[in-house]
Amino acid sequence: MTRPDPEAACRGAMPPTPTFEPEPERLPLAGLMVIAFAIALMALAAGWALRGWWGA
Repeated sequence: MTRPDPEAACRGAMPPTPTFEPEPERLPLAGLMVIAFAIALMALAAGWALRGWWGA
């Protein structure tokens, strides 16, 4: 009688997928920096356009 293979159950099973967890501090900070940069750029563009529109 042959001994049962202890790795037979592991061969057919899918390997456990690693859970992806981003850095809790860096990701929102980068998003806020991008949003703040976009708002500042839009404010500068609006000020430049209004300055040219009013002729000041």
